[in-house]
Amino acid sequence: RMDAAARDPARDQPTHELCEGTLRIPLGDGAETLHIHGASAFRWRDAVGRPWHRVELLHFVSSADRCVRALVYGSTAEERAYYAHALTLPATHFAQWHCRIQRWGDDDGASGNGEATVAETISYFGYDAVLSCDVPAEPASPELPLLLSLGADGLAASAIRLCP
Repeated sequence: RMDAAARDPARDQPTHELCEGTLRIPLGDGAETLHIHGASAFRWRDAVGRPWHRVELLHFVSSADRCVRALVYGSTAEERAYYAHALTLPATHFAQWHCRIQRWGDDDGASGNGEATVAETISYFGYDAVLSCDVPAEPASPELPLLLSLGADGLAASAIRLCP
């Protein structure tokens, strides 16, 4: 886990971002869909000098029935139109997410097993949420894409590519 006192944000080195545009990834048996709007990774070193990747994903989870919970606020029609927000499925905030990073090789596919770590979910008012995880960084070339694997309580997502 990252110790905030052991990290100097001014020394963070951005390394990777989402390769594709918005992703829609079925979770588990397909009853939910993970929508990833953006992702980024940066390198940092802990107090003993071990390199880490901090990966952050901006995501939203919807159900396969295409129903989306909404929050509407305001006392006038204009306010209600402005303050209408889709809400991610609440269970996703309580799920214990794990992430694992593998380095993508030029011709041999994914390499390395990558250590699985616990991720944290941060949400602002229940809309989109940020999933954040710290995973050990390999000393290999930073020019290669990374594969991020996510899972939570039996919900596995296909690998997400992060490009330099």
